[in-house]
Amino acid sequence: MFLDEYSNIQPVAYKTLIQAIKNNKISHAYIFETNNNTDSFEFVKAFVKDIFCIDLKEEDKFKISLQVDNNEYPELKLVIPSGINIKKEEILELQNDFKNKSLFNNKKIYIINNAEKLNQSSSNTLLKFLEEPSENIIAILIVASRYELLKTILSRCQLISLVNNKIKLDTDIEEFLLSKNTIDIDSINVAELIENTIKFICFFEKNKNNTLLFINREFNSYFNNREKVLLAFEIMKLFYLDVLKFKQIKKIELFKKYKQEIENISNFKEIDYILKRIEIIIECYDRIKYNVNLNLLMDYYCNN
Repeated sequence: MFLDEYSNIQPVAYKTLIQAIKNNKISHAYIFETNNNTDSFEFVKAFVKDIFCIDLKEEDKFKISLQVDNNEYPELKLVIPSGINIKKEEILELQNDFKNKSLFNNKKIYIINNAEKLNQSSSNTLLKFLEEPSENIIAILIVASRYELLKTILSRCQLISLVNNKIKLDTDIEEFLLSKNTIDIDSINVAELIENTIKFICFFEKNKNNTLLFINREFNSYFNNREKVLLAFEIMKLFYLDVLKFKQIKKIELFKKYKQEIENISNFKEIDYILKRIEIIIECYDRIKYNVNLNLLMDYYCNN
């Protein structure tokens, strides 16, 4: 399976990676944030196959694909923790393996699965490896949540955040958000917050140039703490993913009650625009985690 198989399943991640391959702008290091996606390792392998198979004939692609699936391709190394932690010695062994030049391909790739199991010692050893990147070596870290890694490692890698594939078509958005338990929302009226978030999205899409006036008047008065803003951006991301899915295959996963709003945005916006909005939302969500000023954050969101 190659990346094209995921164009509809993981549209944002797919577009980011496939453009990097086509434009020869592959990063030296990636973090794949799985968000509990059960197919994340298969998705990473698809990405790896596309890198190794650039400009190859179909029969050669098939051969390499089998080798990657069976962990037999010599330019690919896997670090899969066998115990509680990934030990420093495992990273040192990995570094030693990558001292030799590539035999069959100009790229060598290593994948660290369950990278949250890196301890302080192995994390620092990996960090030194990342700080002096070789042109032909690509690092891939797979982790459930980016916040389980050192910030210094996070800052040296390109983040690819996958969509959770456990969401069912009949799942209610409020029930889904409550089940995630990623944010303390015990004191938040989730239904009311969803309504206000969708109201903001619709106002933004119709009146982008005047959205800052709306923020000053209404958004800040309701989204008045960091927990509410975090949850609002989580809702926004899921909403635009539904817009994207509706644009592509006329299906809505979570926001069935807002079919008309989704259809309106889908009819007037192109796929590239929707993908861009999702990217900006993810970036804003990250900034909230690092305690950015909320007024500056919304100013950034509305002007991009």
